[in-house]
Amino acid sequence: MHGMSSRSDTFHVLALDYSPEVLNLISDVLAEAGFRVTTRLLPDESLESIVSLVPDVILMDYIHGREEHGRDIFAAIKQDPRTASLPLILCTGAVPETEDIRNALEQQGVRVLYKPFDIDDLVCEVRSCLGVV
Repeated sequence: MHGMSSRSDTFHVLALDYSPEVLNLISDVLAEAGFRVTTRLLPDESLESIVSLVPDVILMDYIHGREEHGRDIFAAIKQDPRTASLPLILCTGAVPETEDIRNALEQQGVRVLYKPFDIDDLVCEVRSCLGVV
């Protein structure tokens, strides 16, 4: 087993956001907490590229100003059998828009984390999603 750099117990978190700064922060915080993190900038991502990354959990921005791509990609993730069961955390600053549908989201097993978030809350949400305490 020695000499292998990747541990099989390391969960893979895929973070999708419109802001490189937010992605850097998320990446630093979650890597520090022991997760393997892949970051991708929205709106450049497609469902196929997400599937090919095989994440254990997806952390994503939802609505950014008038940009609705996050909403579309979210719907695509939830509708595709390859990704529908993945834990999903919406990390968004669009509080009023998300509050309206929060109950519906939570019924689908989607967690909502509002920006600006506390880094401890971020780590707790990811761990909780994955069942690691």
